[in-house]
Amino acid sequence: MKRLTLQAIVLLFFTFMLPHSAMAGYGAVAVSDKEGDKWAWAVRPTQKEAERTAMKLCNESTSKKDCALWRMKAIAETIDNGTVNFIFSRDGAADVKRKARAACGAACKIEVMTNPGFYSYAEAEKDVNGQTYGYLAYGIEAGDQADKTALAGCGRKGGKNCAVTRWGVIPGRIKTAQAPAPALTAKPGNCRPTTAHLRCESQCANGACVVTYENGCRMQVQVQPRFDGFTNQWVYPAPSC
Repeated sequence: MKRLTLQAIVLLFFTFMLPHSAMAGYGAVAVSDKEGDKWAWAVRPTQKEAERTAMKLCNESTSKKDCALWRMKAIAETIDNGTVNFIFSRDGAADVKRKARAACGAACKIEVMTNPGFYSYAEAEKDVNGQTYGYLAYGIEAGDQADKTALAGCGRKGGKNCAVTRWGVIPGRIKTAQAPAPALTAKPGNCRPTTAHLRCESQCANGACVVTYENGCRMQVQVQPRFDGFTNQWVYPAPSC
């Protein structure tokens, strides 16, 4: 994957405060080896069901009938002298950390992500200064939602003609839920950090959310519900950072 400057990239984290009644599903992606544009994703109550459904849908879309499951187990973000890169592994956290360390040396800062769910990376075309914008969304409960989140984040940071260049799923139980009412007190107005590299947590109740950033800033935001075809219910997505 192309290397990006630290000033041009945003990493999106979803942290859910989950009650005992949280909904959950398992995700899978299948891709055709011969026809790379043929692929399918599915969310089902078990990992095996999700994988079986994704394979069926994928094979139905290609004449080759050669679809295979596309799984990742870990993603590593590396920061080396202001340069950000992402490394993906099908073997897990230890493997991706080893690859990241080999790629960028002992002084490199490495963060490993293993949250189950769909991920998507969107990148913009280079601007007049040769700079580009990238946005990684992960831990998302649906394949198309991961793409939309990444594309929206890329565009929100000023990227032009953003396109998804990397996507897939980390197997495991994907958790989504409506949380109890936020117990935190948010400050009025906008205290959102202006740094390019953002991390946040969200605590929501029926779309009313408190977003907390690493610098202690807490903001109140409202998110709109969307229909979840898997559960046949209207759900509130977590707000972006």
